[in-house]
Amino acid sequence: MVEQILKIKNNIRTSFKQHFLKGVIVALTFDQDIKEFFSDNKFNNFFKKNDFCNLNEIKNANFKITIDNDIPTAEQTNTVIGYTYTNTKNNNQMQIINNRFIFLHNTYNNYESLNNEIKMVINEIFQNINVNIIQIGFRKINAIVVRGITKYNDITDLFNENLFNFMKCDLFDIKNLENYRDNFILSKNNSKIIVNTSCSKIQNIENSYEIVIDTDIIEEKVDNTKIIDIIEELNQLHFDTFCWFISEKMKNIMNEAT
Repeated sequence: MVEQILKIKNNIRTSFKQHFLKGVIVALTFDQDIKEFFSDNKFNNFFKKNDFCNLNEIKNANFKITIDNDIPTAEQTNTVIGYTYTNTKNNNQMQIINNRFIFLHNTYNNYESLNNEIKMVINEIFQNINVNIIQIGFRKINAIVVRGITKYNDITDLFNENLFNFMKCDLFDIKNLENYRDNFILSKNNSKIIVNTSCSKIQNIENSYEIVIDTDIIEEKVDNTKIIDIIEELNQLHFDTFCWFISEKMKNIMNEAT
């Protein structure tokens, strides 16, 4: 499993009183195109029953160019590549794009609610379609605004300094920093982890920065009898990784009542 890639401590998963998750995305990739099964609305009652009532087509715009008597004519064509179902209560989405089913939580409450949603969808799909899941991706995007940053140590008080190694050099004064980005990709056997981090100055707010930690974990060897177990392992790795990213001071801040 993917946890073998990183040498990090395993933590007992707990819920912080406040979090900074900007988006949580789980993508299930199937062994065939599944969008055609949703085109005749056979799943509409299922989505409506679970408050995903707003349906929109996802289209891929292309231009077809024809030449008649040496005169080129461009015609736009729109191909439906999938569908988006939006929850009318919390604006979360489920998307079907070709051979992928994507859960997009814009208002993330907790893993348990996401897990229950995934279970419902998997059961519904497997009862109606003869398919297999061949890849699972689990992505979490944390966006944290920090103020009063006048020196590098103000950042490492909150985050692991290894995330921002270049910033601790003597090459520049941090007050002149507009944007810093870094990323790495690790792969081992059938697993992959992609981490993108950034530190961006917030304009018109003195000494304030937005820190973004974007972690995408992908498992490409999937036992279809253990899908939920795999997703739970990926979520645990996300938690362990995030605990490595942040300091004890940040953990205390996140556990303060809002």
